[in-house]
Amino acid sequence: MPAHVSVNNSGLSTAPSFSVADELAKLRDLRDQGVLTQAEFDHQKQLLIR
Repeated sequence: MPAHVSVNNSGLSTAPSFSVADELAKLRDLRDQGVLTQAEFDHQKQLLIR
């Protein structure tokens, strides 16, 4: 099944939106589980908040 795609007022498809806070929480959980190092977490966080 395809991912949900919304249509804006101009009729163009847009990518699904996401919450930066939700993504940061996921990254934090991965860091806390040892999946990401602190440096990897910090790098990904910087990419999100740009």
